[in-house]
Amino acid sequence: LSTLERLLERQERWSDLVKLWRDRLPALSGSEVLAARLRIASVALDQLHDRSTAVTELRAILAEAPGHSGACELLERVLSDESADLELRQDVLVQLRKSYVAADRLDDIVRVLGLAVSFVSESERARFTRELGSRLAILGRDDEAIARYAELLIADPADPDARRQLRQLAERSGRHD
Repeated sequence: LSTLERLLERQERWSDLVKLWRDRLPALSGSEVLAARLRIASVALDQLHDRSTAVTELRAILAEAPGHSGACELLERVLSDESADLELRQDVLVQLRKSYVAADRLDDIVRVLGLAVSFVSESERARFTRELGSRLAILGRDDEAIARYAELLIADPADPDARRQLRQLAERSGRHD
């Protein structure tokens, strides 16, 4: 089997290699299934340029192991890919947020929200910016949180929540400038 895998890799027959790995999934144990799905997703993303298949495999991994580092890393690559379909990126964002919340990975949630602010619609941008500011404040990253709430005030100077949060952060950090 490993000889066949190497042969398919050498000949760059990626679809056949993915089919071989998929056919073997029922015979594998839990951790082996996760590793095989990760290989399938990696080949789908890097060799076949099939983001949708990769995301499907990665979603299955995260259903079994929330916060799986390899799966999350590949999903973040899709999320960061500006040429990826907007709907797919939004789906990836949902998957990553759920996974990072389940795994209690707060810094990763902040990083992903920061990426999302750059591509979500204008109507969603304020909601994501507010959540990002809140999570940054919880993590004690006051300067970054202040910058996010300032963005909200620039967009809507009458925003009472942004004003209150900005005032509290300024008091806490001593940054009244």
